[in-house]
Amino acid sequence: MNVRSTDVAKSPLDVLDALFHGLDDMRLSLPSTWKRRSIVTFTAPGAGARDAVPTFTVQRETLGEWETLRNLVERQRRDVGGALVCGDPFEIDGYPALSTTSEWRGPDGAVYETTIFIETPAGGERFVTKVTATCSEWDASEVHEVFQRALESIHFDGATPASHHRRAGA
Repeated sequence: MNVRSTDVAKSPLDVLDALFHGLDDMRLSLPSTWKRRSIVTFTAPGAGARDAVPTFTVQRETLGEWETLRNLVERQRRDVGGALVCGDPFEIDGYPALSTTSEWRGPDGAVYETTIFIETPAGGERFVTKVTATCSEWDASEVHEVFQRALESIHFDGATPASHHRRAGA
């Protein structure tokens, strides 16, 4: 893999552009009771034929009325059998955030995954935005650098930081 952390600043990928890439001409009808979840995945160039292609995934969905980042992470930890390690609360762009890390064995060796959970309000609703980096042990140092730069570049437009309303562990 030949991705440098400096590439993030030179040519940032816009999540909105990626979200609508190839879908702007599509209509789909589902029951109004279904929960909307947006998922965008970016993959590294030239990743080869390894089992764990370096990827960044951005997901956004609504938080339940009484749900917190901490209990969302704890529920996911239960769902995967306790394999997630959760870090201390911090902030991204002024919003409360938590991180999890996990590791498993693939055919080509260890696969590492880090997910950052960020609470962001918009339009009177509370959302969780999850930013996940996944890679093989062979790409870990390069992907870590790119992921750190990507996290530093995150900016949410048009909302008051949730940290003014509620803390990540609350």
